[in-house]
Amino acid sequence: ALEALGTPEGPGLQWKNLTLRLKAESLIRIANADAAKEAIKALEQIADASSDPVVLAIRGQAYLNEGLMDEASKISQELLSSHPDLAESHALEGFIHYSQKNYEQAERSFLNAIERKAENAEYHHYLGLTYWFMSHETKTDKGKALTEFLKAAKLDGYLGSVFRYLGNYYREIAEDKSRALGCYKKAFELDETDEESGAAAVGLSMELGDMETALSILNGVTEKASPGTAKWAWLHRGLYYLRSDQPTKAVADLQAAVRADPKDFSCWEALGEAYQSRGSYLTALKSFRKASELNPELMYSIYKTAEVEQILGNYENAIATYQQILKKMEDYVPALKGLGECYFMLAKSALKNYFDRK
Repeated sequence: ALEALGTPEGPGLQWKNLTLRLKAESLIRIANADAAKEAIKALEQIADASSDPVVLAIRGQAYLNEGLMDEASKISQELLSSHPDLAESHALEGFIHYSQKNYEQAERSFLNAIERKAENAEYHHYLGLTYWFMSHETKTDKGKALTEFLKAAKLDGYLGSVFRYLGNYYREIAEDKSRALGCYKKAFELDETDEESGAAAVGLSMELGDMETALSILNGVTEKASPGTAKWAWLHRGLYYLRSDQPTKAVADLQAAVRADPKDFSCWEALGEAYQSRGSYLTALKSFRKASELNPELMYSIYKTAEVEQILGNYENAIATYQQILKKMEDYVPALKGLGECYFMLAKSALKNYFDRK
């Protein structure tokens, strides 16, 4: 649209200003620092931007997304003193309080914004989020968080994050998994970059025994994924293949997950499991060692390292690793069992070599 408008005059200039504003609002919804910088650049091109309080409020949001709290607060204070009846003035103040976890002040600001513009879905959404994080009472109170999320969803059926929090409410508070699954699926359909909703939809589908839905979501994501992306989908599908005794497919998917995030110890651990299931013990050993390097507190990966050493017949190495685990957790049953088995195997090999008293 901006390309088509070029450098207009007269009525065309109004269209250009509106398009720039919409571009900035879209970038702010992406909610990261790079998008916020681009939003500020778009706002700077709007003619007479400094005299438009709504554009100023959008600029304040962009500063907030970029982490420039002082600039955002300055705009908020200016707007509240010069335009106290404007919903956007109170909403910006609410966004600032919400980002600082000042939930009681945020509640007041969003209620003031809703009083002036009741049909704005975003204000209801953020008031719902404020209640969600404010306290356990406001989170579980049907008249607080749930009511605001439902109002936001009714006002704007395309706000994916509202459906994600409705899913969270039905799963955590109402304990209605079927309804929660419906909300997560809707959130993910609206925004395929929403990994949290996608992962929750897959997890709940598996819990409810609906493997077809889980796999269709995962297949859809992995088919479109470029190399080094969609870690959560590769990981979930890899774990599904691992559980359903398809280790070769599990290895392929978990390798893709590791490529997407080489520093995620859980991906390395799962990859080690897949290699072990496939009988690739040396590569399994490397994967478990990598996982325990990334997270030295991860007892399970250290245990699996010892277990694979034991399978390979390297009993002395396995014993040393089991003892390392038992120094930290003396009642870790798998390590005690493995240690006993290793001593027994060493005793058997001693007898075989006629070292009877060993």
